[in-house]
Amino acid sequence: MKETINICYTPDLNFLNPTATSVKSLLENNNQYFFNIYIVYSDKKINEKIISKFKITFKGYNCELIFIFDDKSNINQMKGKNTLPTYISEAAFLRLNLYNLLDVDKLLYIDGDTIIKGNILDLYKTNPKYVGAVKGSESFVGSNHYKLYKTKYDKLLTTKVKNNYINTGIMVMNLKNLRADNKFKNYSKTITKNQMPLGDQDYINYILKGEVKLVDYKYNVRTFFNRKGYDINQAVILHFVSFYKPWKSRWIVGHKFFLEYKKYKLHLHWNIKDTFWHLVSFII
Repeated sequence: MKETINICYTPDLNFLNPTATSVKSLLENNNQYFFNIYIVYSDKKINEKIISKFKITFKGYNCELIFIFDDKSNINQMKGKNTLPTYISEAAFLRLNLYNLLDVDKLLYIDGDTIIKGNILDLYKTNPKYVGAVKGSESFVGSNHYKLYKTKYDKLLTTKVKNNYINTGIMVMNLKNLRADNKFKNYSKTITKNQMPLGDQDYINYILKGEVKLVDYKYNVRTFFNRKGYDINQAVILHFVSFYKPWKSRWIVGHKFFLEYKKYKLHLHWNIKDTFWHLVSFII
């Protein structure tokens, strides 16, 4: 009997194609397992036709695809009156509500701007009290981002949080404990009171108060901010953070991971711009 692994993505329509690509890389490089893949969304543009096409694409793989709609009002409640930075989608805030939405005890959350290159079972078997993830940087207080917002971070984050600050793009989530301890119970009040530079990532770190389990860097290698001296070929999960994405038109030719991404690239939702660059990708 195959080991079963719970996975979750939270895309909006703009991120649906990259998410499908990530799912394909996950399944093709971990075909010895069975996956329950939860696609949690609030974007009403993701309609039944698109969902059906997504499911048909992965028919025959070792997985069950479960689409769960979360009303957008939940996101508005979570972020309160704050204005989100332009680079953070409202869909990202769905991560804060997964323990309410999904009737499972544990899952691996994965951002859609990723490629899974290797075996993720050891990562999934991580048993955090709440969340297991890779550090956001080798030294959060040494990062340019921290220096830019030092006054705000020093006011809101304790030393323990700064020392254990995680990147929330890939997380092993113990939903059972998060649920039992009401860890995100007051998240809407927290978000309403405090506008933080990295949105949901800052809030998750703030709420967990440093009670996280740090996992090996290979499970979340940020291609644009790779650690100095790290052999990126050792990565199990490549994470295309920042604006520099291998599927975006202005970066498509020059992105050094374009050929890696092309192995798994899928297009389930089309527009004129997508069609043009999809054709370009096959010519190159």
